[in-house]
Amino acid sequence: MSPTAYAYLLAALAAVCWGVVVIPLKLSRISGRLGIGISLTTGTLVMIALSGREMAQVFSFRPALWALYAVTGGLQFTLGCMLYYEAVRIGSISVAVPITRVKAIPILFFSIALGLATFKWSLLGACVLVVLGGILIGLDANYANRKKEERQTHRLCI
Repeated sequence: MSPTAYAYLLAALAAVCWGVVVIPLKLSRISGRLGIGISLTTGTLVMIALSGREMAQVFSFRPALWALYAVTGGLQFTLGCMLYYEAVRIGSISVAVPITRVKAIPILFFSIALGLATFKWSLLGACVLVVLGGILIGLDANYANRKKEERQTHRLCI
C-alpha cells in the first residue's frame, strides 16, 4: 500500500472512530467538561502505551516545542472536543456532527495558502458538498422538530 493510500485509510478510520463515539456520548447525556476529562485521561493513557519507547523523546523537547504542543493541544483537542461533546449532548446529533465537518474548508484554505496543498477544483467541489450537506441536514432536522412540536400540541389539545 502506498503512503498516500495508507494516509487516506488512517483518515477514514479516524472518521469512523469519531462518528461512532458520538452515539454513546449522546446516550450518556454527560456534560462536555466531564466528557473531555474522561477522553483526555483515557486518550493519554492509551497513547502513552502505544508510543512505547518513542515517548521518551518528550524529555528532549525544547520549551518552544512544549509551548506549541500545549497551545495546539489545548485548542484543538481539549476545547474542540469539549465544545463538540456539549453540542452533541444539547443539540440534535444529526445537525451538530455535520457542522463540525465544515472544518475541512478552513483547513483546505490554510493548506493552500501555506503551500501544503495545491488547489484543485475537486477540492473546492468537496467543500461545497460538505456545506450543502450540513445545510440540508439542518433544514431536515428543523422540519422534523417543527412536526414533532405540532404533534405534541395536537396531543395536548386532545
